Amino acid sequence: MTPDPRPSIIWGQSTKHQMSTAQETVQGIVIDVCTRTFLLFSDQGSERRVECDTVEEFMNVLEVITAQLDPEQIEYADLAVYGQ
Repeated sequence: MTPDPRPSIIWGQSTKHQMSTAQETVQGIVIDVCTRTFLLFSDQGSERRVECDTVEEFMNVLEVITAQLDPEQIEYADLAVYGQ
């Protein structure tokens, strides 16, 4: 088996979000286009929510995610439809 040439998306400990001290690798993401948020799931069971303040910030994060993760690791939240 050949190693994956793409670098893993990794998060470490953060002062805002208490995570374990070991590096964690993102295993899956749920993207909510309506709220411009990303819900990341790690290989160690942690979850982290990333909120983007602007459309540009959202698009930049989305570009990194789609370039680094396999399509099977990415889910999109259902669209919120006004009035339903």
